[in-house]
Amino acid sequence: MSEAKDETAASMTLRVVYAKETKRVTVSSDQTVKDLKELIAKETGCPVAQMKLMFKGLLAAPGKPELDAKKISETGLKEKAKVLVVGATQTQVAEVTQADQVSNTAAFKAQAAATTVKKKWSEERVHREIIQKGPPADAPFAYRPGQDPLPDGPLAGLIGDGGKKARLHIKTANNKLIIHYPNTSQEV
Repeated sequence: MSEAKDETAASMTLRVVYAKETKRVTVSSDQTVKDLKELIAKETGCPVAQMKLMFKGLLAAPGKPELDAKKISETGLKEKAKVLVVGATQTQVAEVTQADQVSNTAAFKAQAAATTVKKKWSEERVHREIIQKGPPADAPFAYRPGQDPLPDGPLAGLIGDGGKKARLHIKTANNKLIIHYPNTSQEV
């Protein structure tokens, strides 16, 4: 009768969280962490070689056999403790490698290059609309020979985003650029 009590006292149920799902795993405190990993692998489908267990820090990881050899009673795990499983199933790994192989093919690179061809700004709708309207009556000359200094006052004859008249004021002393619209001003 005392053996049955010791047996039930030695076993514990752990909450295992993997891929946002919580599963319950019953394990004996005499078993090793490697045994726990094998039980979790059966429940989750995540292979032992690609599994990392977290409980108040690192509990087990690939390439760390010293952690796998520990008994569960030595790790500090208690009844209803929460163990986080970090890893990927074989199918997830295969999907990622297949996607990497596809992305390295010449056809994929050509398709990506074709989709990234940018449209010239002069062909965009907003630019075409402004060109169709023509220059404002008070617009300055587009080209003057030589270099002109920045004006002390605002530059008039410009059109803003909404097709409204705008003035551009450049303050070199403060390193400020101010766009004046009929109703508002915007400092850049």
